[in-house]
Amino acid sequence: MKKNILLLLVLIVSAGTISAQAFLYQRCYYGKPYTHRPIDTCKYVVTYNFRYYNDTSKKVELHDLKDLEFGNKVIRYHSIWAEKMDSLGRVSEGYYSSFKKRLGLTNNQRPDWEDIYLNYPEKGTLFLSALINRYDYCYVESIPKLKWKITRRIDTILGYKCYCATTDFMGRDYTAWFSPDITFSYGPYKFNGLPGLILKIQDSQKFFTWTAKSIYTPQNQKIYLDQAETVKKVTYKQYSKVLSLVWRDYISLIQSQGDAVWGYTGKNGARVQKKPGDVKYPQIPAIEIK
Repeated sequence: MKKNILLLLVLIVSAGTISAQAFLYQRCYYGKPYTHRPIDTCKYVVTYNFRYYNDTSKKVELHDLKDLEFGNKVIRYHSIWAEKMDSLGRVSEGYYSSFKKRLGLTNNQRPDWEDIYLNYPEKGTLFLSALINRYDYCYVESIPKLKWKITRRIDTILGYKCYCATTDFMGRDYTAWFSPDITFSYGPYKFNGLPGLILKIQDSQKFFTWTAKSIYTPQNQKIYLDQAETVKKVTYKQYSKVLSLVWRDYISLIQSQGDAVWGYTGKNGARVQKKPGDVKYPQIPAIEIK
């Protein structure tokens, strides 16, 4: 039986967004099962401030706080705030807005539930798991091999001497700053392949900017695999199609998950079920556009 969802039309405007998707749910509410199991031991953590925009007009600047966790084998990239909200959901009652308030987050600080695991489930592969509304969509692909051009520009970030490099990735041009003093050939999101850790990276249109704000060695910390109760295994192309539905045809996305959206119309306020095509939103910039 389909669920009647009355609030989604309001919530979608203020939901967290990243990589061209909008998220209305968290993975764990009180008493609701979800996957949270350790898959590696965390040895090193880089925290990034991630700045992005909700649509192509760039009128609203949004932020998330991301961790890049390095384990013995696995590397995980995820939202710190999203994980904290799920932790709250395991032990107390509440919803997205209430947990966000308890964490002291503003309207412009929006966590997302898109996690990327490098060298998982095996070396050389990338596993992406993203919560979009009620479903966790996941796919596996090879870790992308990027072609970098290292320039002569130099800067200092967090006290580290950094060199500038440029690349194109999935339809966008990026400028990165990396430090050879930190011998990890990775950065946030899917970026990798430089002779040092990426401490800052930005696309040429400045839709997306990752800037490292801290680096530390944790004590007794695990790297976790997190997924919602409902998991959908998809291909990269299928996942991209789901992302585009968020702003192109949100009702079709809701219906594909077995739900329905109801609204009120006319002078008498008649209750009607929304149909595919009834709800569209401004285009959300995507990190990958190819």
